[in-house]
Amino acid sequence: MSKLNRKEFKELLNEWHQNFLNEKGEYLKYNKDKVNQTGYLATFPHSQLGKIEKYVISYIKNNNITELMDVTNQDYIEGGIVFPKTSKVLNMFKNYFVESGDVNKAKVMENILKSNDDECVIIHSGSGDFTKDFKSQSEAEIYHWTLHDMEHNLLSGISVQPFYFCNSVLKRPSFKNAVKEKNIRSNNITTTTFLNSGTMSNSFLRGNEAYLVEKFFKAINFTETAEFGDQHASVMAFCYSKMSELDKDKLKNIKIDEIENLDSSFTNEEKTWLLNFFRSEVYNITQNAFNELKNVFKDCVILSY
Repeated sequence: MSKLNRKEFKELLNEWHQNFLNEKGEYLKYNKDKVNQTGYLATFPHSQLGKIEKYVISYIKNNNITELMDVTNQDYIEGGIVFPKTSKVLNMFKNYFVESGDVNKAKVMENILKSNDDECVIIHSGSGDFTKDFKSQSEAEIYHWTLHDMEHNLLSGISVQPFYFCNSVLKRPSFKNAVKEKNIRSNNITTTTFLNSGTMSNSFLRGNEAYLVEKFFKAINFTETAEFGDQHASVMAFCYSKMSELDKDKLKNIKIDEIENLDSSFTNEEKTWLLNFFRSEVYNITQNAFNELKNVFKDCVILSY
């Protein structure tokens, strides 16, 4: 067997890397820690919210998917739906994206099907910055705002809305035991009911500190219109996407390029404070919250409005 030359090896490595990115989802390229990332994320524009719910209900009925038929009996679904991760469910969303003309997202669903693993799949309303036209926003902007919104919709005990949990999900031992223990008598349950980690509190940001974080996010164009009182969700989005899980043990010395490359409008004292802030407990809170979400909802598909 002949050896690959340097050029051929590089091309093969690039091809492998690109295939890896395609398999894991459309936004992995914007995450610093690509190798250790778990779970899958796809988005749909907020304008399609009613359309996707209507499609799901019709698809289940038309294809007579008996194990999901309880979804079709709901008059109103608030926060979204938690499905079992089955080939039927993944194909349903693949077909939705095909019919919507979104070839890239259909390809993501197809790759998830091929992966045949138990990692959590989240299909989230991703309209980015509501103050801007959706079409004018980049993929990276959509991703960062989606992470911000996931804090609100899936992780926060304050803003989270009830999801409809399919009967087939609630029959699983882990969910069944929790429902019995908490004496829950409905399928309409918040995702936080099954989570313990909690999210970052607004108490981490006060006065001048909140102003400095706001100034920083504006400087790097990261969810820059998030207002005071809502910045904690953006801090978590930054920690999740811009800081690597590999850095957990050396957090105090981690390099954060976005901070170190700030221009002279930031003093050295401000840069030092920002570095210390993002190297602090807020990083651990973020990783624990997102990791628990993905672990608890393994083998599930979460459709989040």
